[in-house]
Amino acid sequence: MQTYTIAHLGCGGRGRDHIRALVTAAARLRLVGLCDQKPERLSEGKAMVGKDIATYADAEQMLGERRPDVFSFCTPPAIRQPLIELALRHGVRLIVCEKPMALSLAEARELVDLTERAGVPLIISHQHKYGGHWRAVKSLIDAGELGEVKTIHVTSKGWMAHYATHLIDYAMWLAGEQRPKWAVGHAHGVDQHDPTHPSPEYLMGQLELEGGVRVLVECGLKAPDQPPYDHPETGSGPFWMDAGATVVGTQGVGRVVVGHGWSAVTAKSGAVGSDAHRFDGTADTADLYREVADCLDDPWRRHSCRAEQALRGYEAMAAICASAADRRLVNLPFEDEAAAAAADAAIRCVVSPSR
Repeated sequence: MQTYTIAHLGCGGRGRDHIRALVTAAARLRLVGLCDQKPERLSEGKAMVGKDIATYADAEQMLGERRPDVFSFCTPPAIRQPLIELALRHGVRLIVCEKPMALSLAEARELVDLTERAGVPLIISHQHKYGGHWRAVKSLIDAGELGEVKTIHVTSKGWMAHYATHLIDYAMWLAGEQRPKWAVGHAHGVDQHDPTHPSPEYLMGQLELEGGVRVLVECGLKAPDQPPYDHPETGSGPFWMDAGATVVGTQGVGRVVVGHGWSAVTAKSGAVGSDAHRFDGTADTADLYREVADCLDDPWRRHSCRAEQALRGYEAMAAICASAADRRLVNLPFEDEAAAAAADAAIRCVVSPSR
């Protein structure tokens, strides 16, 4: 079984999840370099690897000296493009980065275009879909136990820039990678507290996918609680875990809660479910990296988290914002650059009308 080398930038909170995942997936990917500009975080990352590893404060030096097959990085979304351009200059074969893939639709499109022209797959870390609870409900859908899927309701207490592309990506995945056809939306509240992920306080949108499935998206504090987070005895769970999906079909209903397993009621199987699985930042991300190795084995294989698919979700989020700003239904995909530019302006508007 062939192994590949990988260099990683970013040893902060999510970066440490990636480092732990890479250590777990070491049978296929060999970590050859770590980079962070903060020495204390770099020391923490090196200690997690458990063996001697080259460390750097400069990503260009790391890529130039280590020449890895794969470059992964966890940084604020405002600096995705320079790092991707840097990696392409140094001849990497595949790039992994966190979501959201950009802070504008124009940049998201440019990232996909850059990497496609270079023939280098770009993978966006929509890693929740590797969790056992998501996979259990996906298996029920694929087996026909829910019948014909009619609606998918995805929610998060986390805000738009943190969670919307996650939710839309998972809804499309549950629906068999159907593409969005149109969007309507509403947003209120501005300048959510995290300046690195600008978002309205609440975003609500509805999409129709090409197969007729309706997707309802809600992000922010006004989104509904997912059980058991509203349970009178157990109280609230971790904030970022209060998210999930409810899938309604003609023969049953399935639910995934990010922090608390899955459940379903179907005509064939009755009530089923388990709370044994919940989001695991290490295990779920390790599976993403194992699929990275599989894609390097077979260049024709399409990664589940490929940027082309993530871009469709980003366009859908932008269309929801455009609908909220302009009070109209927005068709997808965008017909031309002018429509995409208008959607970017709408994103800025719903984040803060003063921008």
